[in-house]
Amino acid sequence: KDFYLPDESAFMVPSSLGHPSFREPHILIMGGGLGLGGLTACTHHLAAAFPQHRFTVVTGSNHALYEDLISRTCTLPNWEILGFSHDIPSLMRQASLLITKAGAVSLAEAAVSGLPTIIINPLPGHEEENAALAVRQGWAVKATHMVQVQQLIRQLNEHPEYYEKMRRQTRLAAYPHAATTIASFLQIPLEQGGQLSC
Repeated sequence: KDFYLPDESAFMVPSSLGHPSFREPHILIMGGGLGLGGLTACTHHLAAAFPQHRFTVVTGSNHALYEDLISRTCTLPNWEILGFSHDIPSLMRQASLLITKAGAVSLAEAAVSGLPTIIINPLPGHEEENAALAVRQGWAVKATHMVQVQQLIRQLNEHPEYYEKMRRQTRLAAYPHAATTIASFLQIPLEQGGQLSC
C-alpha cells in the first residue's frame, strides 16, 4: 500500500487564511539542500522576463550560489535570496508557485502546501519518476528549458482557471498525515508478534 513520504501538518495552509492567488505572483525557487537545478540560469531569465513578480530563492547550503545570486539581484527589490532555511513550511504557505527539481521531499511538501509546481532539471532516475508522478496527478508541469518556464508562468497569469485546477489537484495528491498512517500500518504486525522485513 502506498502512503507517500511522511510529512508535516505545518505545511498545510489554515483554511481561515486561504491560499495565495496568482493575481500577484509570489514564486518560490528551490534546488534542494544543495542548491542544485540550474538556479543561476533560472534567476537570470525570470528576472528579465517578469520584473513585477515577487521571487524568493532558497540556495540551501550552496554558499557560492548564494553569494552569486545576491550579487545578481542586489538592485531588484522584488527578489529575496535565502541560504539554508528551516522555515520551508512558511515559505511554501506564502508562495503561489514553486519552481524546483523533483526531489521527493520537496514535491511531497509542495503537495501538502497546496502549491502548484513547475519542475525543472530533475536528476536522472528517481527524480524523473517523481516528476512523472506529479505531472500525472495534475498539480505539476515539467519544463525542459527556461523559455518554456516563462511560457508556463504567462499561461498561469492569463488563465487563472488553469492555476486553480492545479491547486485543486494538490489536495488529491497530498498526504499530510502520512507519518501517522505509516506508524499505524507498521504497528499491526508488531502487535500480532510478527516481524518487519526490509
